[in-house]
Order: sequence, then C-alpha cells, then structure tokens
Amino acid sequence: MGSAGMFSTALGINSKDPDKKLSCTDPRYRLISFSKSGGEMWDSSFVCTDLPDPVCQGSILNIKFKGKQMLFFSNPSSQTKRENLTIKASDDDGISWKWSFSIDKGPASYSDLVYPGKKDIGILYEKNSINAIVYSVNRIKYVVSRKSD
Repeated sequence: MGSAGMFSTALGINSKDPDKKLSCTDPRYRLISFSKSGGEMWDSSFVCTDLPDPVCQGSILNIKFKGKQMLFFSNPSSQTKRENLTIKASDDDGISWKWSFSIDKGPASYSDLVYPGKKDIGILYEKNSINAIVYSVNRIKYVVSRKSD
C-alpha cells in the first residue's frame, strides 16, 4: 500500500466502525487503512486528500458531540511544510473531513488532542516560531462551524 511502504507516525483510529482503522503519513497526505482482522492484515487503504500532511505526527480523537460520534484530527495542514496547524472534523468515521479550524498559521509541528469537557477540545502543540509548547482550548461548536475548502 501507498508510496513504496514509506510510512511513519501511525495513529490507531478508535471509531464506531468495528473494523480497525489506521492513519499514517504518506508523503503529502494521510493514508487511511482498514483491517477486518483486528490489525493482523490491512485489507484496503486510500490516500485521504482532505488531510494534507508534510510527514509529521498528528493526533486523532473520537468525541460524541450533540448526540453524534465525530472524529477530530490535528496536524500541520500542508503538503510540504510544518505550518498551518489545523483541527479537522469528520462525522462519517474519517472518510471525509468536512470541517477545518485553524489553530496556528505559522510554523508548528507535533500536536496532541485532548477532551477536557463536553463543550471543548484542547490541543497541545509545538509552536516552532517561538520554540515553545502551547496549550489551546477551543469550543467544539466553533471547530465544526467552519467548512473545509
């Protein structure tokens, strides 16, 4: 699968679908893979063009929001540079990412999403322009109010 097996920063996706899912970097985009055998073998994969990626660690979180299971994903949303840190949201188990919320347009890299409460989503990330670790809390309703381009 993918570009000659050049994968890194794999993330398991905890979703409502009983099949196991995996997200990993594939130069320029995230690759989503599916397994019906609990991860022993990967049955199919697709390049998710909704998730550009400069080969950098990201984070994924499953949250129930307004009665619906949603996936949230963070990473630098660029094909070539670690910049434009974004949280994206999916209501179809990661097949498409309809919402995109910019956290930091400047240089940024590794991030981790957390769920501090019913209305918020938190993100801890490396802000490379000032060599610092930053924590930001955002209302989920704002994250899902901005449609992806």
